[in-house]
Amino acid sequence: MAEARVACYVGIDGPTVRVGEHRGFVPDVLVAPFPEPAPDSLVIPNPVIVVEGLSPSTAI
Repeated sequence: MAEARVACYVGIDGPTVRVGEHRGFVPDVLVAPFPEPAPDSLVIPNPVIVVEGLSPSTAI
């Protein structure tokens, strides 16, 4: 992203990523292109990187 000079928002333990029409989850870290979401935004519609650390609580 830096090489392409794309300005990005990085969210840590915050906004939800939609994974279905009525489903979402909160990843450990996400990266999305600017503009930065509004402070009260609950869903990030366009993440380009999503990171979830594996732990017993995230097991399927």
